[in-house]
Amino acid sequence: MASGRSSWACRPTSRRARLTLLDRLVAASGGRPVEADIPFWFGQVEAGKKSTLDTETMRRVSAVTIRAYRNTAAGPDGTLAIAAAELRTAAALGRPVRIGQETNDLGTDPTEVKQTFYGQTLTRMNDQLAQVDSGAAAYATYAGVAVHDATGYAAMAP
Repeated sequence: MASGRSSWACRPTSRRARLTLLDRLVAASGGRPVEADIPFWFGQVEAGKKSTLDTETMRRVSAVTIRAYRNTAAGPDGTLAIAAAELRTAAALGRPVRIGQETNDLGTDPTEVKQTFYGQTLTRMNDQLAQVDSGAAAYATYAGVAVHDATGYAAMAP
């Protein structure tokens, strides 16, 4: 994940292109809602002198899903901790926000394993997601969990 974060930090043209694309999509939407998925670390990427990429994305769209992929809800590297900054930003801007969770096989590297519920039981995932719901409910605009994707979810054992 650090490599993705650092590449965005070093490429202002990528940031501008993303925001320009969002502006165009919103303008072309005819008033229909436009939503965006963002990684949890967008709050660490500058977008202008006094803003961040999560804030600028949220200012442009109707709602966001934070890709806060962790297979534990609590702890310093759990879903709630890594999503907290974006949850606060969304609440401050009045934007509905969902927290994305992964169910597909991402690989065997420890960093990849902690980012998915793949190989775990549906019971364990539901327990962790209930904890996410409980913790994120403190944010006025929290709108629930988004699971990526139906195929990975359906393949999980009870």
